[in-house]
Amino acid sequence: MAPALLCFEVANGLQRMVFESRTGGQWRVTPEAAAAAQAKFSEHLGDGVFLKRTPLALEDIETEFNTLVARHTARSGFRTYDIMHVAAARTLRCKRFLSFGERAKRLAKFEGLVVD
Repeated sequence: MAPALLCFEVANGLQRMVFESRTGGQWRVTPEAAAAAQAKFSEHLGDGVFLKRTPLALEDIETEFNTLVARHTARSGFRTYDIMHVAAARTLRCKRFLSFGERAKRLAKFEGLVVD
């Protein structure tokens, strides 16, 4: 997956938390806190210590994607993006998995990743 896709996911996820805060959802995030978190994410991505920008084409994750689909989708109903996210983590040999998505985190746990 292109690094831009991760940036899109984080930006939208933070703003969804703000939305849910306003509409009675589980999150309690102010617009200011979301802006601070976005700035910190961009800082970490820029310095490459905590997060490392690693471009992946869809072709790079295709084999892992198909394996995860065959192993889990018929039984658990995972969505394409959840599978793409976990396939990218496995392709990059990540040990930890970060996501706002409960389904993606569940799939990552099934695949032995440490989920935060």
